[in-house]
Amino acid sequence: MCDYALPWLVLYAVPGLGPAAYCALIEHFETPENILSQSPQSLCSVPGIGPSTAQSICCNRDWAWARDQVARVQGMGIQICTLSDPLYPTILTQIYAPPSLLFVKGDIRVCHQPTISIVGSRSYTAYGRETAHRLGGDLARSGITVVSGMAVGIDAHAHRGALEHGVTATVLGSSLDRP
Repeated sequence: MCDYALPWLVLYAVPGLGPAAYCALIEHFETPENILSQSPQSLCSVPGIGPSTAQSICCNRDWAWARDQVARVQGMGIQICTLSDPLYPTILTQIYAPPSLLFVKGDIRVCHQPTISIVGSRSYTAYGRETAHRLGGDLARSGITVVSGMAVGIDAHAHRGALEHGVTATVLGSSLDRP
């Protein structure tokens, strides 16, 4: 079992704790374990953490749910990558409020290579389809990982072109079991 992910998942499930607040807490206390050991008063010392959020952190610690999630994703061949994991994509840490957890299927190391995102319309012309396919292939041939949302349309054609000559990475705004 991925015990290192458990405290991250416990915090992830706290109602009212969004990504910005989660990041502020990690910046201040360094680890989820440290956050979970704090009193509500101590949590409120972090800018952006009010009494209701602090109380929610202290009262909503669902370890059983976290263990269930770890078991569930392991059964699906999915890895949990936390913000403190060396495999967490460095470039993703540069955005405002990066996700504290990534659920990964495949080799996340492709995101450590040079990457470029290709996104576009779901409605496209023949020219758009051919251009996305060719661009994806040319970039992959050059050693660049094409990153997209895997949506129908331009995104999918860029992925297809890239897969003919290299690798792609897909970022979903949903769970891996229900894309």
